[in-house]
Amino acid sequence: MLKMNIEYLVKEDEYNVTSNLNKLGQCEVLEAYIRSIMGAGPDTKEREKKDKYRIIVEWYPEDDTIKVRSDVGNDSYTTGVLYSLYQKLSTEIED
Repeated sequence: MLKMNIEYLVKEDEYNVTSNLNKLGQCEVLEAYIRSIMGAGPDTKEREKKDKYRIIVEWYPEDDTIKVRSDVGNDSYTTGVLYSLYQKLSTEIED
């Protein structure tokens, strides 16, 4: 299993990521996850109001599944955070 532990600081709009994937691998996993849930529709649950969120992304290469867990409370908001991180990482790789 390959894993990303993400801490998102809301007010600062900053990410702290620890992972056994390099940045390119992180981008690829995030892109695959985002594509896999496109069209899922909105999550209407209220998100948890916090200054810091924790998101765990796990990729199982043996069957190519990706699991996401978070303390956000709203899947759509979680996906938005992951998409924003994906954009940031993509920019860093291009530079």
